[in-house]
Amino acid sequence: FSDPKNYRNADKPIEDLPMVEPEKKKEQEIPSIAVVASYQQKKIRHSGQYSVSKKTYFTTTLAEPFGDNIGKVNCKGCYKKINTFDPLYVQREIVCFLDGEISNEFINYVNYVTVMIRKKHAGGDITTKEVRVDRFNFTRNANSFRMLYGWMTGDDNRRNWLNYEYKTTWNFFGGATVQTDWIASDQPVVPLSAPVKKYSVEFTADPDKLKENNIRAITVRIFYKLAGQEQMKQTSMNISKGVTSVSMDYLLPENESEFEYQVEWVKGSTNVKSGRIRTSQLNIKVDEVQ
Repeated sequence: FSDPKNYRNADKPIEDLPMVEPEKKKEQEIPSIAVVASYQQKKIRHSGQYSVSKKTYFTTTLAEPFGDNIGKVNCKGCYKKINTFDPLYVQREIVCFLDGEISNEFINYVNYVTVMIRKKHAGGDITTKEVRVDRFNFTRNANSFRMLYGWMTGDDNRRNWLNYEYKTTWNFFGGATVQTDWIASDQPVVPLSAPVKKYSVEFTADPDKLKENNIRAITVRIFYKLAGQEQMKQTSMNISKGVTSVSMDYLLPENESEFEYQVEWVKGSTNVKSGRIRTSQLNIKVDEVQ
């Protein structure tokens, strides 16, 4: 035993010893939690000049749910169910696009092209639609232009309903306008092929012959017709700077290949002109005065 006062009882049996209860510790009281909150309201006023710019704007989309009738439209006969697959609700879409041959040169030679479709319905009605293709909307619309016509009373023959007519009007640089006749078609796509073809002619000269003939400069002109209007282009060779070859592009109606050209030589201090020469050659020598 660690307690010395118990040594005197060491010879007694354990069951005869008095029970010693352990000392109890007093419980400590824990203080309760208290929260205090406060706020202060302030009013702030600003004064001065403010400016608003309306030069810019932003677009946004607002979804608005519709779950009830509008206004006083509240009767059973105000709504009717229809079959949208009925021929009366069918539309025919015609897609127009420039073919590859002219699309690469469109902005260099063509001001615009208009396409008009005409649908004669079985009941006598006529539907006309028109679209214009120019250098501005050609790229914006990705070379795809669409027109529609619908189903009208009497169009019971489905095959005949697909038939329509179209014609094109082309306006080229220089003011020439070429219009086609009405063309019958039943295809959903109209490829726009220009009624003209582009050519390129090259004029060349031998430097030795030019020096021998004392030719200091050469001017060449080409003449061609579009829609009955004569077009002219010209360019020059500066011999002193070593320019002895020039080329020019021109347009001709389909199934035509001939054009006219004229050469003007600066020989010494005088100018010599050739007459107009008609040809279909695309490589022409101009080093000899004619």
